[in-house]
Amino acid sequence: MKLLRVPEIVVPVGEEIARHGGLVIVRSPNGEVCRYTIGNKTGRILQISRSSQDHSRFEFTLLESRKHPALSLTDFEYLHTGEAFANRLAYLGGLVMHGSAISYEGKGIVFSAPSGTGKSTHAGLWKQQYGERVVHINDDKPAIRFNEESPVVYGTPWSGKTDTNSNNSAPLKAIVFLEQASENQIQPLSVDDALMHIYRETVRPFYDEALGMKVLEAAERLIQSIPVFLLKCTISSQAVELVKNTMQW
Repeated sequence: MKLLRVPEIVVPVGEEIARHGGLVIVRSPNGEVCRYTIGNKTGRILQISRSSQDHSRFEFTLLESRKHPALSLTDFEYLHTGEAFANRLAYLGGLVMHGSAISYEGKGIVFSAPSGTGKSTHAGLWKQQYGERVVHINDDKPAIRFNEESPVVYGTPWSGKTDTNSNNSAPLKAIVFLEQASENQIQPLSVDDALMHIYRETVRPFYDEALGMKVLEAAERLIQSIPVFLLKCTISSQAVELVKNTMQW
């Protein structure tokens, strides 16, 4: 992993495979994927990332003179190291989920939902209600890998706005997707719905079909290994009790 700042960035050699506005994606002759952003006003390349075919090497270069209105160099580092980690993990058969992961008495659970739904708040209620029996693993992007056929959830340094993470892991026993509602109700998801929900909340590059298939395969393994639920809920201790009782913990 390298992060560089240079006075000028040249167009990489290779086949253009996608273009979205100012974002251009090129595959080089050696299989390396390059993504670069062109400035609207200057036409100069503002930044470029290069990833090896197996995602084991990643390099990010930023134009030295670029002044981003919102992101600092540390922010760029946070975003792109997270991206590189997620891609490499997907290549190895795991995945990074958008969710809040905790362990309760050593058993892992991931609460997932679109941003703003209340998954961090719900996970916090578990800690508030059960104290030391609950450990926060990661509040935004936990990693999931398989130990033989059993999934394990791991903490990562990429934990979003709350910065709630730990260097811990736990056997993953369930994934719960949240929806806000006026009453608490939980139900298991069908295979098709579980797959759709998991795939929607995983970190993956839209431009790499092979890597997307690996993420899909990992999601299918998850569904075969653990239950996946939909929790329609209020943000309350009653919702926490409902999940706990459903898990029979």
